[in-house]
Amino acid sequence: MQTERIRQRIETILRDELHVAGPLHDTTALLGDNVLDSMDFANYLTRVEEEFGLSISNEDVAERRLGIVGKMVEYLAERTGGGAGGGHGDGT
Repeated sequence: MQTERIRQRIETILRDELHVAGPLHDTTALLGDNVLDSMDFANYLTRVEEEFGLSISNEDVAERRLGIVGKMVEYLAERTGGGAGGGHGDGT
């Protein structure tokens, strides 16, 4: 899956479902920049898992800094086989 397509899908979740109105950049920290509160962030992770058909561990969220938009895009590209590093695509 192409990185730009992943970015668009992430932005759609944030804007259409979580009603984020401000600018989103690869460096946007969803919690740190007060874009989402903790409940919205949990909902965001659930929607990303549903949208991309995979499970995201709490360890990955913390270690990979998945609260940052660009980090989530990179992670999903790897997991879905759309990034330079390949990916498992099987939820592992």
